[in-house]
Amino acid sequence: MFAPLEAPMKDFAWGSIGAISAFRGQVVSSAIEAEQWFGGHPRSGTRISRGARETGFSGWLEETGIEFPLLAKLLAAAQPLSIQVHPSDKQAREGFAAGEKRVPLQVSDTRNYSDPSAKPELIICLSPQFRALVGFITVEMLAERLVRWEKAGLDVFSLRTAKKLLDQPLREGIEWALSGDSDVAGCVAGLSTWSLADLDPSMNGVVRDEHHVMSTLATAHPGDPGILFGLLMHHVSLAQGEALFVDAGVVHAYLEGMGLEVMLPSDNVIRAGLTTKYIDRDEFLSVASLEPSSSPPFVVPQEHGDSLLYSGFPAGFRVYKFSQGGSLSVLESHAIVFSDGARGTVSGAESSVDVTPGQVYFVTASEAKIRFEGEGALWIVCPEGQQP
Repeated sequence: MFAPLEAPMKDFAWGSIGAISAFRGQVVSSAIEAEQWFGGHPRSGTRISRGARETGFSGWLEETGIEFPLLAKLLAAAQPLSIQVHPSDKQAREGFAAGEKRVPLQVSDTRNYSDPSAKPELIICLSPQFRALVGFITVEMLAERLVRWEKAGLDVFSLRTAKKLLDQPLREGIEWALSGDSDVAGCVAGLSTWSLADLDPSMNGVVRDEHHVMSTLATAHPGDPGILFGLLMHHVSLAQGEALFVDAGVVHAYLEGMGLEVMLPSDNVIRAGLTTKYIDRDEFLSVASLEPSSSPPFVVPQEHGDSLLYSGFPAGFRVYKFSQGGSLSVLESHAIVFSDGARGTVSGAESSVDVTPGQVYFVTASEAKIRFEGEGALWIVCPEGQQP
């Protein structure tokens, strides 16, 4: 069975103007479009069409007994999302249970845990570029970054303050950044002033990219201590088709661009800055993995028959990409299919549909093998199930 899915647009303030409707081949909207959620999560609003009948997807899954434990999102950011982290399965279960005892979710907008599930996520770039902050750089990398920024004109006070971070464990540095200390405010002000000023034309591409990221943070969130995270974290720029896996505990903030985001069906987010939403610094410090790494958690797709396969990360899903036709066994796995500019015919063991750009379908495992004849690309999101 191939059944069309639709979902309401979420208009979070950081969203882009018309990017999702353009991707989906619709009349381009002049409204903010941040996310569309496709899956059984109660907040997704996903609806499934069966002939002339349209019904809520989560209710339909329950009625049919079909399990689809994933949430797939189209995400389009024109401004930075919050500095955030997601809990492990154990942390989510315990945090949700403790929250329910204190105050029911329905009467609280200051809960860290809205469900008892972890939220490991894969983000795949769908636009020409996708920028993010992901994970913390090493002391050596921080020292090299400060040398670059000193040459690029960062003020003496900010440099002196930031260099103190070289002589202490990362956890202590993050605790200081979130402390509200007067030196934090002074360093944030200096970083902001530097990032919003013009760079010397002789500065190289690395500094220019870092300067752009910092100016993006300072413009969107003036004076926010979260700007300091731009000093301490990896600056990631994905090209179309490149991907990152963000596991529990990995601190991150998506900055700009459009992506396909796949995760377990959870909305547990613990924030530390760059937001007007609820911030819980103590819980953030408890959940975050405050260990530096030499590289961000990139996912490199592998050739898999006619497709590219995004897998090899510790989460219960995988993603495939078809380009210019092909076939894929989905035996014993239901799937969500996204058309990325695709035009042609998608067929399985039982049925077929004509596909156009931007369509989204739920495909039952009874189709056994998905075949695509046409142009453009399809993204196939599956639970782990049985590896084809």
